[in-house]
Amino acid sequence: MAGIDNLEVYVPSHYIDISESAKVFSRKKPQDLLMTEEQFIGLVSNGLGVKKKAVAMDEDATTLTMTVAERLLEKMENSDIRRIVVSSESPEDLSKPMASRLTTLDGIGNNVMGYDNTFACIAAFANLQDSVDIYKGSGRKTLGVAVDIAEYSLDGSGTSLSADFTGGAGAVAFTVGEGELLEVGESGEYTSHQYDFFKPKIGTSVNGNSREKNFEETLNFTQFPTVFGSFSELTYFKQIGEAYRNLKEKTKSNLSDFKLVAFHLPYPGITKHAFRYIQAIDEGTDKLITDLLDGLKPLDSFENEVELDWYLNEEIEPLRKHIKRSLKNQFSKPEDAELYQSLVEPTISYSSEIGNMYTGSIFLSLASGLVNGNYDAGDKILAIGYGSGASAIATEMTTTTKTRDIANSWNIGEQLSSRIAITADEYLSYRAGESSNSTVLGDWALNRVLDRGIPCYSKI
Repeated sequence: MAGIDNLEVYVPSHYIDISESAKVFSRKKPQDLLMTEEQFIGLVSNGLGVKKKAVAMDEDATTLTMTVAERLLEKMENSDIRRIVVSSESPEDLSKPMASRLTTLDGIGNNVMGYDNTFACIAAFANLQDSVDIYKGSGRKTLGVAVDIAEYSLDGSGTSLSADFTGGAGAVAFTVGEGELLEVGESGEYTSHQYDFFKPKIGTSVNGNSREKNFEETLNFTQFPTVFGSFSELTYFKQIGEAYRNLKEKTKSNLSDFKLVAFHLPYPGITKHAFRYIQAIDEGTDKLITDLLDGLKPLDSFENEVELDWYLNEEIEPLRKHIKRSLKNQFSKPEDAELYQSLVEPTISYSSEIGNMYTGSIFLSLASGLVNGNYDAGDKILAIGYGSGASAIATEMTTTTKTRDIANSWNIGEQLSSRIAITADEYLSYRAGESSNSTVLGDWALNRVLDRGIPCYSKI
């Protein structure tokens, strides 16, 4: 067999809680936005399910990577690692891989293949599938790291502000070999072209005439992601549903076969609707919703900002509410709530204390479930990863006789309880000096960017 031998979670030593986040929101929100601090707390804490946000005040993606990998390697008597893959959408360098830095750690050495990979939040989960196949074929063990710092513009719309306080920071390291922690079985995959979330390189801007002494040319990047919240949620449902359907075709499995269901978590609250959609697929009652999701239009098909804005506000937002309402009405019985409580709730507790770790999110859900869930050796777990852009992987995993003991050795709870709380002023000081995403994009007409093949939208 093959799978995950062990994993390690590392969380930055600082966090901001929802009450202080609300103060940041109050100071940074647009003047015409009437939402109060109390309403913001209700949206983020109760609606989205995030209580605290991990903040990497004095750390970056490289230090997070080095720390989590070193801690995992210290637990291993003989690492025998032959591959290193670091997955991230928050790298410090666009050329030099973070994986090369890991060769300096004890237990690694230089006789390894090392590289980084990127596909939004699913990159590390995709690496897991490849690493399992490689181990089965050659016996080469892999050290994988999922690391990200998820932040959004504080100078944009209310949407970007609420998104920022669902974003977290942290890293997960895992080793792939015989599968002492979890055996990894069949997977169902689904990938399509979408622009629900992206961070493009958008070209250059100039100041002055090229013949003049004061001429300046600047390469512009979007510092923060552009995310179309409602559209991204529907893309998420579409992708995970198709991946799960493809897995079912291979294994003939149903939710009744699993003791835990772990999702990638943009925010914990999304799991209720995602799980209901999986239930509908199981019961064959998903056709109406699946047809609606199949009808989503690619955002790069719109010719101008006005048409795109109308589609997002007049079609997508009502559709999102309709689909969620339909799923809630379909699965409102007490036994539905009990099933969700048993299979999903154990997997979301850590995310509510950290926020969205991007590439590490699905592994954090698994870790939370293995610590807090009810299972025995030989039980099956369903893990569904997702990455904007967009792709999903639904994978069957099986617990072993060592799973519970390994999970009990983790110190995730201790890490969370020993963190330092920061104030709104401290958070704003940490974020000071950043340029707004909308400021960078504002100098570019939408049609000009579309002509270059990159649809950008300044409102987030």
